[in-house]
Amino acid sequence: MPSEIMNLPDLTCYVKLAGNFPITKLTMQLQNLNTAFVCEYKLLKKLKLVEY
Repeated sequence: MPSEIMNLPDLTCYVKLAGNFPITKLTMQLQNLNTAFVCEYKLLKKLKLVEY
């Protein structure tokens, strides 16, 4: 089982929820950030209006 987890493709994981739910394999999609958002964030960071 540990080797199966280590060899999962990118953006793929196993999820275990509380309660009587089975463990499920989940594959996610990478979402592109809006270019305007990225540029605005870089400006805010340069002006030190955000900490991270």
